[in-house]
Amino acid sequence: FFESFISAASCVVPHMKKVKKKCSRWFRCCPCCKKNEDDGGVRQFSAFEADTDDKFANNVIRTAKYTPITFLPLNLFEQFQRLSNFYFLIISILQFTSLSSVQPTSWIPLLFVLIVNMVKELIEDAKRKKQDREINNQEVFAIDPSTKDMKKLKWKDIKVGSVLVLMEDDQVPADVIVVATADKISGLVDIDTVQLDGETNLKSKESVEFTHRAITKDVPDGAQRAITSVPKQHVDMMEPLHVECEQPNPELSSFTGKLLSANTTESLTNKQIIYRGCTVRNTKWLYALVTFTGEETKLRKNAVQKKLKRTTLDRTTNHYIVGLFGFLAGLCVLAAGGFPKL
Repeated sequence: FFESFISAASCVVPHMKKVKKKCSRWFRCCPCCKKNEDDGGVRQFSAFEADTDDKFANNVIRTAKYTPITFLPLNLFEQFQRLSNFYFLIISILQFTSLSSVQPTSWIPLLFVLIVNMVKELIEDAKRKKQDREINNQEVFAIDPSTKDMKKLKWKDIKVGSVLVLMEDDQVPADVIVVATADKISGLVDIDTVQLDGETNLKSKESVEFTHRAITKDVPDGAQRAITSVPKQHVDMMEPLHVECEQPNPELSSFTGKLLSANTTESLTNKQIIYRGCTVRNTKWLYALVTFTGEETKLRKNAVQKKLKRTTLDRTTNHYIVGLFGFLAGLCVLAAGGFPKL
């Protein structure tokens, strides 16, 4: 129950900062849990849709372990999972009762150990928060539907339905559908997935055929040039786009959906989507329609949950503490019942 309470409390501050995060299964009344539940198994949105913030997670990433509210209870909970700390806590409490005939002194070294560990955790978590800020404040080019031109957008402000303009060597800030690329003939783009799956070889992704053909029809064959502005006709072609796809999941090898525009529909597979953490290679530009953001991206869905580190020394010490506690408990039982007369 205590773990569930901490998990729910961890969700309070992210809500205040508009960081949507799924809470513990014990607290389904939380609004973020309701929002993250699958809605019929199909995600639907349109390009440049304005109100996706109310339906989907934003693109803020939070890897920090603590919040100002949860730091003290969560840190103490983790520290007292070490049996040595818990043992000395019990001894310190007993020394303050009438059962003890000695002065209470065990709490002093225990308090020192707890404070030192808290300071260490604060420093490490501050580094994680700094890294989070750096990542969330990175910038990428996106299409502004009001001006129908490119503008710089911070990663944290990207939302589902945004259309990004990614350049060569750009890192992909969200899971995106490839709408069109600078390669008019093939519509392909190479990506580096080393941050996603550890593989160093480049992989090829395809653009959606009907959108790529419509957008690049006026581009000379074989021409690959970097762009500094977006032609208005390109924006007009992308405005009617509508996506129906699967709900967020951790499967890296599969993706199903369809892209609709007027009377045209094309199926989407894993070949047309690029995941967050990948890097664009061998193409001057590409248009990318944002599909999954933040904690709903494949990268975050596959992130390893933080666990309390346990060393071999910790485990060995825990065994000794259990043995010591059992020995002392046995002595207490004998003392309470009186030693047998010899």
